[in-house]
Amino acid sequence: MTSAINIALGNWVFPHLFQMSYTAHSATAIRRNAIWQPLYSLAYFFIILLGFAALLAQTQPPGGNLNAALLQFVSDRYPAWTVGLLAGTGFLLALAPGSLLLLTAGSIFTRNVVRPFKSGLSERASLTLSRASLVVFAGIAVWLSVSQKGSLVKILLDAYSAIGMLAPGVFLGFLWRRTSAIGVLAGLVAGFVALLAPFAAKFWAATVPQWEAGLIAMAINAVVVVVVSLMTRAPRDKAVALGLQEDHLPADPQGSAQVGALASLRSSHTL
Repeated sequence: MTSAINIALGNWVFPHLFQMSYTAHSATAIRRNAIWQPLYSLAYFFIILLGFAALLAQTQPPGGNLNAALLQFVSDRYPAWTVGLLAGTGFLLALAPGSLLLLTAGSIFTRNVVRPFKSGLSERASLTLSRASLVVFAGIAVWLSVSQKGSLVKILLDAYSAIGMLAPGVFLGFLWRRTSAIGVLAGLVAGFVALLAPFAAKFWAATVPQWEAGLIAMAINAVVVVVVSLMTRAPRDKAVALGLQEDHLPADPQGSAQVGALASLRSSHTL
């Protein structure tokens, strides 16, 4: 249960999912997406069902590799062409989210990492750099996938735990005007220490063995954000108004609608 909650909260702060909000036509569109998107999770039922089927069938993947359990389960009971069809389908299904993740990583690297140090970077150079970094990130991902001996489920949980450290800052930034930058930074540091410190994994496993470590670290992160924000100076009214007002929106009508959607959504949920 705690793993499911951790995934649900972390899902909303993945860059390739969160930045879709910037292209929303209105705040209603963002709310409608938040309502209907969880229905996608119903497909997880069939994944869990397959896992239980392989478990009940006492499937023994070669070398005890749990990542190959599904293919082994299918190959034990169906013709070879079925295994090829299953593997090909899985590959195609991974292309859509994988390509989106790589494109987002490339654009974020260029815009948020390189451009602050080289403000005069042209659009053509930015595009070239994004494409080159995309290839590098893809190579790193392949290397990690091949060399990683752990379960794919464990890798997924670790990814959501790491990205989930952004959730308290993002959610509180939208919902609570008192949230400060120093508070968010302190929360990130405390959360990552609770998640990645050498002693952390054994400590949480011994203290609360049934809880997902990422969710515990996220809770610590949120508490630190609130406490430090209360202890430090509140954000300036001008900084808060930047996310609440629509008076200084871009001249482009489509850009105005997109920024207005986020501003409207934030102003209607801010305490």
